[in-house]
Amino acid sequence: MRKRVLLVITILLAALILTAQAASASGRGPANPERQEVMALEAAIRAKLAAKDTTPDGYVSNAWLTGVSFTTVQAPSLTQTGIFQVSIAQNLIDQHGAVTDMSVSLWAPDATGFTTMYRFRNVSETIETCTFTAPGSYQLAVFYTLADNEQYAGIKDFTIAEDGVHPTVDQKIQQILGECRVAGNDWQTALNIHDWLTHHAYYDNSYSFYGAEGVLTRGYGVCDSYSKAYQMLLNAAGITNRRVTSKTHAWNVIQLDGTEYHIDVTWDDPAGDETAVSGWEGYDYFCINDELIYGFLDDSDRTHQIGASYTGHCSSLAESYPIHTGEWRNYGQYCESSSVKNLSDLIIEMAYDGNRTFEVPGNQDYPAGSDGIIYPFGGSNDFILCKRYFFAFGLNQAGLSIDGGVLDADVTYNTSDYYFTVTINGWKMAETGTLQLPEDLTEIQDYAFMGTDATTAIVPSSCTAIGIGAFQNSSLRWIEIPNVLTSVGNDAFSGCSPLIIVAPDNSAAAAYADANNILRFRP
Repeated sequence: MRKRVLLVITILLAALILTAQAASASGRGPANPERQEVMALEAAIRAKLAAKDTTPDGYVSNAWLTGVSFTTVQAPSLTQTGIFQVSIAQNLIDQHGAVTDMSVSLWAPDATGFTTMYRFRNVSETIETCTFTAPGSYQLAVFYTLADNEQYAGIKDFTIAEDGVHPTVDQKIQQILGECRVAGNDWQTALNIHDWLTHHAYYDNSYSFYGAEGVLTRGYGVCDSYSKAYQMLLNAAGITNRRVTSKTHAWNVIQLDGTEYHIDVTWDDPAGDETAVSGWEGYDYFCINDELIYGFLDDSDRTHQIGASYTGHCSSLAESYPIHTGEWRNYGQYCESSSVKNLSDLIIEMAYDGNRTFEVPGNQDYPAGSDGIIYPFGGSNDFILCKRYFFAFGLNQAGLSIDGGVLDADVTYNTSDYYFTVTINGWKMAETGTLQLPEDLTEIQDYAFMGTDATTAIVPSSCTAIGIGAFQNSSLRWIEIPNVLTSVGNDAFSGCSPLIIVAPDNSAAAAYADANNILRFRP
């Protein structure tokens, strides 16, 4: 029968308002509904360029396809936009029909070579570029579709000259790395780079800027911009990583000590407003596993899941932000009268009350006057589930400090009925060792194991007597005594501290534990 712990919640209305405000601000990160279209155009142009030697029309050079030409009306620089006149040869129109579609992208070098930097809209044959914020090499990529669905691509190469003021993308990478790199600590370096991006950029809600230069030198970009910039910075820091994409999103996977983790910088930077570049940055998506990014933390549109390019490789949370920093301990709190306690304290109280396996509540909602856990952070209910998930994982990994030792516990969180299930296993001590006792043993003699180095012992059910001072002044920390009739002699466990006795209610061992103020669990 489930044992529930009822906790009376008294929360000030102001606290609830603050929580609601945080929830509305942190929410889900942005996805890009236009991403698939832009990437399809990029792939089509790449395919056309790759086939330059075998297409009937051929290419006059590596720059553009025969029949597509560019005229420079105004050369682009760091002080003015570029203006180009583009056209397709009349003989191609005569052969394949009128132009039915024309798409243009501005390309720039990044972590994967030349890829889309800027997406044009309202395209005409007179193309004006965006303003440039970084010197370097760029390409104007044009893609024509004619009436019979024949397609022709053209590429115009040009360079934005350095002016001694604006850094190139590579120079910006080195500048950021100089601020963020921590020698010998890849985790901290990756976190510092993550923080630089989330504090210096915001999401481009116009869905225009896709290149690394967007968030690096312009200060805004879509998810592709965040993930490309992060990849370039990680590469420069010598940290193994890859960029991961889905239909409408892009993020990164990082490798630390041979283990892979998801990092979604974009969704850790939820402001999405140039008037609020910083203020809501977080770490929910820093070094997480598949289960979280494709499950708890994905949205109703399954932004990460649909079309995901890399799954089934990230299974650990060991380097996630709350686990690495120990912040997971603060992810479960409850309020009893006017006192706010950590959930780990509640678990210890339950253990001291003699429980070895028990449940504690983690209710999904927390209005004033209700029973359940308070979680002092914003976010939707799924974010709250994630925090509880981290708490359970962290407690399993780190254990609970208790009486100078560490209590080893298995904790799971049931997301359907919002309860933590806790099973206390024993102590995590520096010393290890289990005392082997014969299964047919009927009595442990006086002082039999005094001073033993063993930390664990299981008394067989056949044993009905433990003698005086039997385990006195020993390293024993955990002993199971299953027989209710097993008598315990004076000072049998004196000097064994801390100690847990596992014994049933109404047993001689339970009475000994109670009389000597020894922590007891029920089997």
